[in-house]
Amino acid sequence: DSADNAAGSCYEIKLDRPTAATGVYWILTPKLPQPMQVYCDQTTNGGGWELIGKGRDGWVTNYDGKGTLPDLLTPGLTTMSSTTTQLDSTTVSALMNGQNVESLPDGIRIHRAQDTTGTNWQEVYVKLSKFGPWSWAFGSEAPVSSYSFSGPVSGTSSGSGGTAAAFGSNSSWNRVTETTSSANTYKRGWAYGSQVNGSTSSTSYLWNAKTNSGYAIPFADVFI
Repeated sequence: DSADNAAGSCYEIKLDRPTAATGVYWILTPKLPQPMQVYCDQTTNGGGWELIGKGRDGWVTNYDGKGTLPDLLTPGLTTMSSTTTQLDSTTVSALMNGQNVESLPDGIRIHRAQDTTGTNWQEVYVKLSKFGPWSWAFGSEAPVSSYSFSGPVSGTSSGSGGTAAAFGSNSSWNRVTETTSSANTYKRGWAYGSQVNGSTSSTSYLWNAKTNSGYAIPFADVFI
């Protein structure tokens, strides 16, 4: 609850306090230079999830991340836009206490919108192999060892195969496409497949640069 009483992770908090509510907590790992505040989702799939990025079509691959830490103390956006916030890779690696991405026992969780109004949401879990320290360069060829999709629009699906750049069980809702395309003016995000269209509205939770261009980019919260 305070910098002097920081925990090692959101998961440790959940283990120590099974009734711990979702919210902001203080975290300190041996790799962090000082305690920091992190938003912890203590409800979804057992809890223990740390929010490290959120946004729609403005994601970047650089090591420095984007935006500021206070913006990540709440998920979502009050007014939907292209605003994106990503913790820098050094800080994410320190939150993971220096372990490689491939060593994350539950992988990476992506909470993304399934419609233009932000009414329906999908949970994506992906585990990557041959992926070392944290990086936002998910357009890479790191192999996917397992994935699962669950949402009211798409139903459930799981499997393995593909790479961090593109994986899933179909070309619509149960797919993540991290590669950029001219159809979306090369904007980057946790896009769906070629059969999913969004809206060109600047406030849409499911966005396309052009009408019926496929690969709609949803607003997404990213957790480890």
